[in-house]
Amino acid sequence: MEEENSQKISVSLIAVLIVFGLMLLGYAAYSKDGRFSFDQYKKDKIQQEDNLSTKSAGSLAITHFYSDGEHTYFGHIETPTPCHELSSQIQVRQTKPEQVTLSFETKSIAGACAQVISKQAFALTFSAERDAVVRAIFNGELFDLEVTEVSSLEGL
Repeated sequence: MEEENSQKISVSLIAVLIVFGLMLLGYAAYSKDGRFSFDQYKKDKIQQEDNLSTKSAGSLAITHFYSDGEHTYFGHIETPTPCHELSSQIQVRQTKPEQVTLSFETKSIAGACAQVISKQAFALTFSAERDAVVRAIFNGELFDLEVTEVSSLEGL
């Protein structure tokens, strides 16, 4: 009886070790340098989430200042009328290099309004490494950034 229980425990232990070994082998087969890499998955997921074409819908002139891990982007965006409100959002993805999306959206806030193109100012600040990759989305479409770098915010 004791010998039978001992054999059952031995068989169970061997089965657990085999399952653990197979899991470890599977992990090693899909890892890079001993670490699991989600880089390609993240890139694919970003493209799916944004559902953007790679063709730019236009360009956005923007000024950039970087100091001590802080990026500041500022400029003006044209809106169809003075009655359109500009909202913005920053999304920083913790990848190497970090990927930053500056999203801008306009929406009408009044019923009747003069049909005059208006410029609205914006300033966005976020923390990221110096080599962060930045892109802009305006009303759901990808825009190229025409970046002017400045070394100081004085006088601007």
